[in-house]
Amino acid sequence: MIKWLKIIIDKKYKQIDEISVGENVSKKTLFNKLRDMQILNLIDYENGVIKISIGAKNALLANKLQDLLKTQLFKNQLLIDTLNESANNPNIDYNDVIQLLKLNFPFIEATSKTWEVYTKNFIKWLKFCGFDQELPSRLFDKAPTRESKNEFYPLTSIQKAKTVLAYFEGNDNLSKSNRDLGNLEKIIPDLLKLQVIQKKNKDYILTDIGRKLVDSPENIRIQHFKSIILEFPNIRHFLRLIRVNQSLTSKEIFRKSIKEFQKCWSDESIKWYYKNIKSWLLYTGLVLEESYDKLIELYSKKGLDRFMLS
Repeated sequence: MIKWLKIIIDKKYKQIDEISVGENVSKKTLFNKLRDMQILNLIDYENGVIKISIGAKNALLANKLQDLLKTQLFKNQLLIDTLNESANNPNIDYNDVIQLLKLNFPFIEATSKTWEVYTKNFIKWLKFCGFDQELPSRLFDKAPTRESKNEFYPLTSIQKAKTVLAYFEGNDNLSKSNRDLGNLEKIIPDLLKLQVIQKKNKDYILTDIGRKLVDSPENIRIQHFKSIILEFPNIRHFLRLIRVNQSLTSKEIFRKSIKEFQKCWSDESIKWYYKNIKSWLLYTGLVLEESYDKLIELYSKKGLDRFMLS
């Protein structure tokens, strides 16, 4: 867009037809560029006539166009939401911005690929305007591949996971055949995903992290699990929806948070996953329980400086 603004100024173009012919570019492409310029108050565009704003001309001449655009972006609700999300969530990344886009534009129906394009473009704008100095660097990392979009839908509760940790206080190996600890087919995948255990031959042993957790007091365990489950996009999305949907119960919000292909889960499965996730969120202090079906999201940036009802 900046390239086209410079072209219009340098070549003194006044109409879209002139640009289309002179630069051999489609009108559709130009309309999109001009729309963005108009939104940012760089031009006025009416009845096919383009008029560059005085502010844009002066900023370009003074090499301060980046500062002007940054000022304009501060009026954008999506940017405001991104900055607020970053203040509350130091783990904000590309996937979070996709969800913020969807929340800001619920009237847009688009494919996952299209949302990714919108997100990449928005992040490029943030970087161009210097917001990479104010937002976490991970937000500007290369967009993750679909395969790396890991999610955490625990197959078991925190209580059962803690039982396995207690088992390792006196044992080095864990075998799936050990039935004293309950259904290990469900517990083991969670502990693998949370980097507590690893497979060795046919058994499972503690990772370095797991070994430290076994020997650590409860508050250290809580901080570890809190940190690691916040790495999962679906957990952050669930917490975000709790924050903005005060009229719904947390169960209803959980249904809203799952992806389309997961909506085919049976009511019993949804209830089961919700119960397990809730146990982990309560244990880590990411939410506080107000009643049986409501949760309060807890932000620890300045203690209890912000909370929202579900």
